[in-house]
Amino acid sequence: MSPTEEGELTASQYDAMAAPYAACNRVNAANAYYERPATKAMLGEVRGARLLEIGCGAGELTDFLVSAGARVTAVDVSAGMLALAREKLGAKAELLQADLHDGLFFLADGEVDLVVASLVLHYLEDWGPVLDEVHRVLRPGGHFVFSTFTPPGTGATTALGTTSRSCR
Repeated sequence: MSPTEEGELTASQYDAMAAPYAACNRVNAANAYYERPATKAMLGEVRGARLLEIGCGAGELTDFLVSAGARVTAVDVSAGMLALAREKLGAKAELLQADLHDGLFFLADGEVDLVVASLVLHYLEDWGPVLDEVHRVLRPGGHFVFSTFTPPGTGATTALGTTSRSCR
């Protein structure tokens, strides 16, 4: 599958399940008690920071970031997820539909202080081009915070699967 086809498939899947996925994401134990708090802790103080959020989904983390005083550009491949983020955030953040395979063309070199990618990179077969783009858009001394799922077949993945079923 080409990178473009991969992005289109991901977008169509998330468009089809946007509302139920967002509702589950908001409350499931793995996100609410582990991943999201850990990501927030790694971000540190964001007040006044120019921030890029990759894979914003329905805007759960985006809402936290703008409430904490960051100037946020948030992107997602799914129009359905972005529609939910717009309902939640209004004009508090710049929300863009973008496929990471196409690069971060909407940002200049060194434009952001911080990039965050919460549970998104594992959807990509090749992280190299995206990491190159993250490096390009970060200012010197900027930071990149990301999280990803535990590889399949581990106890943590089984626990995540059990948690996810409780949201259906």
